[in-house]
Amino acid sequence: MIIVGAGGFAEEVIDYLRATSGVCISGIVDDYLRNDVPTHVRGVPFLGSLAAAMAQHPEARFVVAAGKPAFREEVCEALLSQDRQLHTVIHPSALVASDASIGAGCIIAPYAIVNAGADLEIGSVLNVFCSVGHGASVGPYSVLSPYAAINGWAKVGRACFLGTRATVYPRVRVGDRCEIDTHSYAKADVDDRMIVTVRGEYRVLKNRLEKQQ
Repeated sequence: MIIVGAGGFAEEVIDYLRATSGVCISGIVDDYLRNDVPTHVRGVPFLGSLAAAMAQHPEARFVVAAGKPAFREEVCEALLSQDRQLHTVIHPSALVASDASIGAGCIIAPYAIVNAGADLEIGSVLNVFCSVGHGASVGPYSVLSPYAAINGWAKVGRACFLGTRATVYPRVRVGDRCEIDTHSYAKADVDDRMIVTVRGEYRVLKNRLEKQQ
């Protein structure tokens, strides 16, 4: 098993893999590190570039540990074009329905829930405490941040990003390459490449103790 990406999400994925029996992590690669290149990441050897690891480990499976949908798509498609296998990670604490469909290369983090008849397509990510409702679907390479929720029969398209606690209402369709902002919601269908946000102006209130000084 080789992990692609050496950032913070990769550190989390290492723990997810270690919680899964029978998984041996051979190393970690990252093509974008320029300074402070590590020798190990959480005890996993750093192998250098993806191309070098592919040459040295022809039979290895790969986990793409990146949280940006476009990057996940790029790397996964490159691996598939070379007939390399994508490994699916499901943390033991996640609840996955017996009739849910989980594509290759998906990552399902601790305490995520995938309900009856749900469909996670190739390379999608459910972060901690996410939920995908009955009959709902998550498109290829889409990423759900912690506590994001897709309700029953909703559909999220390809390479979308849902921020923390983002919500998609039941039966709503979200197009490809969309972003649902943190604490925001999609309550009607969303066209491709849209950003949905309901956040108001951010303010820091004046120090309430100032008058006492």
